[in-house]
Amino acid sequence: HMRKNQYEENLFRAEDDKYELDMLLECNKAAIRRMKPVATRILEMRPDEKAVYRMAPDVLKPIHMRVIEKIYGEQGPSLVQLLRSNPSVAVPVVLTRLE
Repeated sequence: HMRKNQYEENLFRAEDDKYELDMLLECNKAAIRRMKPVATRILEMRPDEKAVYRMAPDVLKPIHMRVIEKIYGEQGPSLVQLLRSNPSVAVPVVLTRLE
């Protein structure tokens, strides 16, 4: 096993960073695709329907939730909770941020 020189290490790190960014962007796009139909449905609801609406648990998978948590930083977990408890308020806000 040969030791990598400084340039090889930098190249490896750059490739690794690019891969991580590509994965984050793909997960972001996937979350947008999952949330758009929900946002459209929310726009069509009456206020009383919005008040009681809850997303099906399988709409956003853990990978989508992690993207949201990453984008919102410290507020991520509370945003994920808000998506579950009050999606009619949270979905349009989160979707705008993801886009």
